[in-house]
Amino acid sequence: MSNCCGGGISGNAGYYQKTWRSTAKNYLRTTHALTGTYATDTSYGKKLNSIIAVYNLTQYDRPKVDQSSGIFIKGKEEIPSEYRTLMRYPDYNGVNYNTSGSYPAGQCTWYAFNRVKQLGKSVDDFMGNGGEWGTKGKALGYEVGREPKVGWLISFTPGTAGSDPRYGHVAFVEAVRPEGILISEGNVYGGNIISYRVIDASLAKSNLVTYIKAK
Repeated sequence: MSNCCGGGISGNAGYYQKTWRSTAKNYLRTTHALTGTYATDTSYGKKLNSIIAVYNLTQYDRPKVDQSSGIFIKGKEEIPSEYRTLMRYPDYNGVNYNTSGSYPAGQCTWYAFNRVKQLGKSVDDFMGNGGEWGTKGKALGYEVGREPKVGWLISFTPGTAGSDPRYGHVAFVEAVRPEGILISEGNVYGGNIISYRVIDASLAKSNLVTYIKAK
């Protein structure tokens, strides 16, 4: 809809601005904005919403998950609603609980350690590289497995899902759905930026990843 209404009308280029994706954010706001502007039928929005719901047309708005690496998401507001509504933990508070300095600031291991610590759990100060957390965790007596669970850590073997071919990666599981999982992670965009990613179920349940439950 934003394409057909992107040019506004003569003398008012922003006439349809409330329908643009950057403004409306979702189709409900778009159809509401179209009623009385693009469409004179006062029930236009309700009729269009019914059609969208019946035929599940919002599926075409969702980006296709790259099964090899997933969908990278920089801001929380960009997380697909079906995952965002399942998130039950508060955002990372930015506190560095790794007082030993065993994990370099900004690295995926640094974030994973701090994320679980923020939530009242903990992992060892010396779990190794991100790709080693599964084996190291098991050796240290942590519960590990192949089934994704909210609140657990996920360790990627080296080279998996775009991770470093030498070190692998570790992240935190924020939400789980039948078709995939949502993780939060560090060291994707650099600095201390914490980002998110949707991982396809085929990878999330493969032997290329391991889940670790913090104590």
